[in-house]
Amino acid sequence: MAGASTGGRRGRACLGVLAVIDSLLSIFIFAPLVVGYWRGCWQLMDIYLLPGNKQLSVLTSLAIGNVSGLVFCLLQGPLAAVCDNERRPRLHLLVSRLYTAVYCVCCVNHWRGVWAAWDLYTGISWQSGATSAGIGLLTLALTRGLKNILAPPFIVVTDHPSGYFKVPTLFSTKVGLAARSALAHALSPRSLLRSEGGMSLKVGKWKLDKKLIKDEVAIYNEIIRAFKYP
Repeated sequence: MAGASTGGRRGRACLGVLAVIDSLLSIFIFAPLVVGYWRGCWQLMDIYLLPGNKQLSVLTSLAIGNVSGLVFCLLQGPLAAVCDNERRPRLHLLVSRLYTAVYCVCCVNHWRGVWAAWDLYTGISWQSGATSAGIGLLTLALTRGLKNILAPPFIVVTDHPSGYFKVPTLFSTKVGLAARSALAHALSPRSLLRSEGGMSLKVGKWKLDKKLIKDEVAIYNEIIRAFKYP
């Protein structure tokens, strides 16, 4: 009994250590790497995606994001069937990494389109930020999608081959109805509201944070000037 008790305590201690290591990896490794990728991809879009026409560049990003979301929903079944990891591991490895690379660029474009549209049509101010955050928070709450706000370091997934191409849809239908389910999911008001609502909330929070930081810097500069010798 004593040995089992000691083993149980050691097991819990090991799990506790692993949980701490897991959290540290998520916060200090995965999160900065994800942010670095998004920042780089976003800036490349700013530089190379119709830089001479801001409005057309934003609309192009929106189109890329929305159309690609529908396409990848429709392709999840065929990709999973053709690139089965047990039957074709090399093909699965190649296609899954290419799939991720392309999908990531499309996701960044979706974010960029929504974010830049808010900036372009409402400006950068605390009023715009509060409106964006309010609309996003309220819409996500009404559609029961608040968890969509979470991003690294709060959510970290691994490249496990099982269900790699699976995109969760609104109706979770079987293979025979996959196309209709994907179409309904991509174009349904709830799905669209969740997607745009989550982005709107993060755009709004970023604008408010930026406004607060700007005010703090201004106050700090005034204090420095007040105590500066003539």
